[in-house]
Amino acid sequence: MAKGTAIYLSMLDKLSDAVFVLDDKSYVLEANKTAVSLFGLDPICEKALLITQLIRFGNDDFNPESFISATDTKGWGIFKNGDTFPVNINATPIAAGDDGKYLFVVKDISLMRQKDHQLSMLLHHTRDAFLLLDTDLRILSFNDAFFETCKQSMGFEVQTGTAITSYGSAETLKETLEKYERILSGNPLKIEMMIPQKDGTPMPFEIEYIPSRDDEGIVTGVFTTAKNITHSRELQDLLHTVNTMAGIGGWEYDIRTGSNYWSPVTRDLYEVSPDFIPDINTGINFYKDDYTRKLVKEYLRRAISEGKSWDAELAIITAKGNEKWLRVLCDVEMVDGKAVRVYGSFQDITERKKAAQNVEQAFHEKMMILESIDDAFFAVDRNWVVTYWNHKAESVLRKSRLEMIGKPLWDVFSGSVGSYSYNKYRQALFTQEVVRFEDWYEMLNRWYEIAAFPSTDGLSVYLKDITERKATEIAMTELNAELKRQTKELSRSNSELEQFAYIASHDLQEPLRMVTSFVTQLEKKYTPILDQKGKVYIDFAVEGTRRMRQIILDLLEFSRVGRMEENAEEIGLNQLVNEIISMFPQNEEEVPEPEYIIHELPVITGPRGPIRQVFQNLLSNAIKYVDKGVRPRIEVLVSDHGEHYEFSLTDNGIGIEKEFWEKIFIIFQRLHRREEYSGTGMGLAVTKKIVENMGGHIWLRSMPGKGSTFYFTLMKHS
Repeated sequence: MAKGTAIYLSMLDKLSDAVFVLDDKSYVLEANKTAVSLFGLDPICEKALLITQLIRFGNDDFNPESFISATDTKGWGIFKNGDTFPVNINATPIAAGDDGKYLFVVKDISLMRQKDHQLSMLLHHTRDAFLLLDTDLRILSFNDAFFETCKQSMGFEVQTGTAITSYGSAETLKETLEKYERILSGNPLKIEMMIPQKDGTPMPFEIEYIPSRDDEGIVTGVFTTAKNITHSRELQDLLHTVNTMAGIGGWEYDIRTGSNYWSPVTRDLYEVSPDFIPDINTGINFYKDDYTRKLVKEYLRRAISEGKSWDAELAIITAKGNEKWLRVLCDVEMVDGKAVRVYGSFQDITERKKAAQNVEQAFHEKMMILESIDDAFFAVDRNWVVTYWNHKAESVLRKSRLEMIGKPLWDVFSGSVGSYSYNKYRQALFTQEVVRFEDWYEMLNRWYEIAAFPSTDGLSVYLKDITERKATEIAMTELNAELKRQTKELSRSNSELEQFAYIASHDLQEPLRMVTSFVTQLEKKYTPILDQKGKVYIDFAVEGTRRMRQIILDLLEFSRVGRMEENAEEIGLNQLVNEIISMFPQNEEEVPEPEYIIHELPVITGPRGPIRQVFQNLLSNAIKYVDKGVRPRIEVLVSDHGEHYEFSLTDNGIGIEKEFWEKIFIIFQRLHRREEYSGTGMGLAVTKKIVENMGGHIWLRSMPGKGSTFYFTLMKHS
């Protein structure tokens, strides 16, 4: 039993986690070396120390039983100086009843405490009881521990001179006499037995009976020792519990016999069957690759030949093909300077290793991103010491990484102390709020767009060179100002031109009426005496004044577009179009009666006069511009486009070459001689101006000889 306990103690000596044994009042009874080192305790823990003095739990009403079913409960360890660090806590009961005890395994999970601690066995000292009897089994002497054991455990007080057989029940008397008869015959005996306590609870003891002899070797009595091995059994249970919780399995190789031992947890780690029989070569072959296998062989060689212990983190491939990372510990037992046994433990560190690899990968990816972005990036701690300076920052801020890393930012850029950026950075750091701003770096002659992101560790800053953009913005601002000035000037000029056109067209009508009147009088009075050529001249003069009057009227109408305000009203377009059609001359000899196909048109809100003029001009042109003898065919359609309608008016007229699609909307532009088609060239110009003043747009599609389609848009509410 002593050898087995020593093995368990050696294995527990390697635990990297702090272990506490608490009583049912949460006082610390025992602590391992890791706990003593981690928390800065005295090597001998006393009951005056509460676990809540060492660990701050999330729940102020601490109760150890609440941790029994929890896994990896979070808490905060308290250093001797008052500093705290994050821990995971696992708990399990190790005794019940009034003597209830709890095992607390505390894992330091802070990043700053990664150093592995050498672990040790739980410290526990028991006082062995001893008793000396004569050959008549009378009590000659005993120590205080034996007295207290009998009194406290079995409920009676022993006295010298009394026979040991006078204590105990009649059932045990025969068994006791048989044991002592064997001892008195000279045969020592060591046994384990359960001794009932006062409350009837059995307690395990290891009892050793040794014959006491005189100088001549004659047996003169019996020396008896009794050791309460409850604690030893608790340690075994504790070891199994801790190993299971921490994922630690034991192993052993006896060099003398060549035998190997794997604990049940080790078999679970390697994912082998419970009846798996390990050997050195098979165990080595589980390691992931040739390099690792050679390394393990070299470690074992040094352990056996030189007595060197070792500690390594290695990857294995389990029997089921899964990759795991193990922390492998090896100790050596030496006898007469020669290794006789190597033993140790396996601890599953796969999750920790993966987490470390993920952190490393994330850090690498972060660095790759920060080096590949187009922004300059740097980071400082709370003391403004530069901790990172990417490649772009070197070119943008014209300082190398070597010049910046580890240097106070404001020592290098001392000229910027008190600047706008300096104050914004301080604002971000001290308010812990993100700031975004633009600043002109005079020493670099550049504009930068800056974002500063604070954290508890310091400040991360992104800078983008926006000098070209700012130059463009300044140029655009100046351009916009110039455009506003030109627009204002153009508006004034247009207003003056419109006013001039209105006045000119109005004032020209008076002399034109005088010319027309006198030409008409000449025609009436002198027609009988004029020859044919004179009559022609008179006709030319009359026709010229008529055309001149129409041009003036059209010019007057054009100048009025947009200047005459008219109240908006609801207009049913089908009714409006029908009214326009009814106003056209009917049954003219040169033009057959037109065919109208008017689809369902909407009701819109707007000024009636201008909208009427748009439809009237387009319908009039569709009737006018057809080949002689061809019956005009006109179709009006509409489509809904959300806030506006799109109208189309299709005819079967003479059509228009593509090169003239824009030209026909210009004032006084005509494509035909007046002898062919009448008009001044003002109708479509007026129509375009009306549509655009109402927020719309007008265009056409046409083919010579195939007709034309005029498209225009009107707002639903204008």
